[in-house]
Amino acid sequence: MSTDRMDEAMAYGTAQYADVIAHLQAAGLPATFTQTGGMCAALEVTLDNGQTLLITDAEDTLSWDRDTHQGWSVGRYPRHSEYDDGPLAFETTEDGSLSALLPLVHTVLGVTTT
Repeated sequence: MSTDRMDEAMAYGTAQYADVIAHLQAAGLPATFTQTGGMCAALEVTLDNGQTLLITDAEDTLSWDRDTHQGWSVGRYPRHSEYDDGPLAFETTEDGSLSALLPLVHTVLGVTTT
């Protein structure tokens, strides 16, 4: 894929999830839209400790088109990890709403909320 087409694809994905990215950023999580290889989309958050959160659809990579997004999965990966090493923590929900995401992130981070 040419650089121009890749830039267009990434801009499209970022626009599709702009509200989710803004929601995560407002919660102090510096989220960005990324692709993890082979055009597999995800939202990525690099934590202060160097670990990474990858946020995808419940059953697969993040849908490029928000209209086909289904559920959420959040994995927390060690710093400098190849994602093939597996997550330190992983949670999923079939609820694809924006309100379902932060509680899932908090669970993966080990944050208790009252």
